[in-house]
Amino acid sequence: MNDRYLFRGKRIDNGEWVTGYYVCDPFSYNSDTILDHSPMRMHGSLISHAVIPKTVSQCIGIKDKNVKPIYEGDLINDVDDEVLYIVAWRGYRYVFVKTTTETWCEISMFDLEYIEVVGNIHENPGLLED
Repeated sequence: MNDRYLFRGKRIDNGEWVTGYYVCDPFSYNSDTILDHSPMRMHGSLISHAVIPKTVSQCIGIKDKNVKPIYEGDLINDVDDEVLYIVAWRGYRYVFVKTTTETWCEISMFDLEYIEVVGNIHENPGLLED
């Protein structure tokens, strides 16, 4: 399966993150749905979870140095220059936005062996203030 088509979101009922396919419910104003993608669910019945819409983010299809999938809204640390970036959608592509200057860089400019996901904008807003 291609990670590029996966989404994640924070569950409304217990605040845990769930990963899977995204379904937007046009009749629900306070939640969207993620169809659970966990390995335990793959051979069983389809399970969906209501998630907080503002926490829904798409996987960008690449992984960090620890082989962790990178999602929009993740906070990325470049080990080479110790700069913090936010993964964001700009125009027609995902980019890394430098938190100190808000300038953005093409992801292709980075050596993926040196970038690491250190959090996300939903759970770690304090990292943005530093």
